[in-house]
Amino acid sequence: MSDEVKGLLNKPKGLLDEYLTEDEEAEELKKTVRTLRRWRKMRMGPAYTHNGKDVLYRHDWNREWLEAGKRQMPRARAERTSKRSEATA
Repeated sequence: MSDEVKGLLNKPKGLLDEYLTEDEEAEELKKTVRTLRRWRKMRMGPAYTHNGKDVLYRHDWNREWLEAGKRQMPRARAERTSKRSEATA
């Protein structure tokens, strides 16, 4: 392996390499940039930070936000659903 290739492989990550731009975030979540802006205004949605005027997101913040929003089916409803499926079988 040449020294040039080794240098590229061992290249330190840039400070902002872990972050997504607003456009990248919208694509990642399959939402529009307008939706992300509305969420920020309403103080909801994934965590973000600013770098000057740029809004930046991180993958791990997205994962945390999605996990925090997961819902479990209420137990009584789950029981009714399973009884219905048994009755129709």
